[in-house]
Amino acid sequence: MRISPWASLIVALLSAHLTHAGSATWNVNPATNDWNTATNWTPITIPNGPDDTATFDLSNSPDVVIHSDVEVNGVVFTVQANSYTITDGDASTTTGNVVNFTISGVGIVNNAPFPQSQIIEAAPTLATSGTRNTIRLKNNAAVAYATSLHADGGTGLGSVGGQVRLLDNSSLGSGFAEALNSLNGGSGGEIWFLDNSSASNKSGPSNGQLYALGSGTGSAQGQIFFMGTSTGSDASIAAEGGNISFLESSNAGDFAALGGAVLAVGFALLRRVRVALAS
Repeated sequence: MRISPWASLIVALLSAHLTHAGSATWNVNPATNDWNTATNWTPITIPNGPDDTATFDLSNSPDVVIHSDVEVNGVVFTVQANSYTITDGDASTTTGNVVNFTISGVGIVNNAPFPQSQIIEAAPTLATSGTRNTIRLKNNAAVAYATSLHADGGTGLGSVGGQVRLLDNSSLGSGFAEALNSLNGGSGGEIWFLDNSSASNKSGPSNGQLYALGSGTGSAQGQIFFMGTSTGSDASIAAEGGNISFLESSNAGDFAALGGAVLAVGFALLRRVRVALAS
């Protein structure tokens, strides 16, 4: 039987669509660590759409790298999941390729029991790229307990740190976030709370925990910025050698400063700052 060329074209287009977008679970034994390879997922597709969920179960390859822009509704770690590290951008590349990882729906759900913990990190990249690898939480996305967002610091001269941006009404929830200092002359990682975002929403077993780090010779400090009407209220926020800035109409709430710098500008509100001496 002869198949119409139009039918063949339609089948090819449908196959391409199914292969490149949809909810899926990371394989037990994926061929590579690349998020953007469809055969690393079941079914064979790439979670990359505002309605898609990326699920992580038990796997022998829990270090996952995102090499090109991805958006998902949520990231879910199951009760059987081991500890994962998901990296936005490839710090080992010299191409300066910049990657945005956007979570725009439910956020990050972690059902894995203690002592498993999850890290989603924005890797450093080259300053010549003009921007940074960025993890973005949008809408009402929130971060689960025992999950940490890292803005990694640069690794040397010409290297800029990664960035985490919380937008709209997104929240750190009961998760963790760290803006890490750089090494050997690079710039530090950055965390931005924008719009009406929050460092905590009291929805989990603990409030959000947020750290700006800075130490070592030739390093640049981690930076945390609150802008718009964002708030750090009820979260545990520590400037451990890094810098925290409250700008515009943001609300600092109550936090600790350990050897770092705290700045409030404009209508920003500092309720109470506890200053501790490093041991």
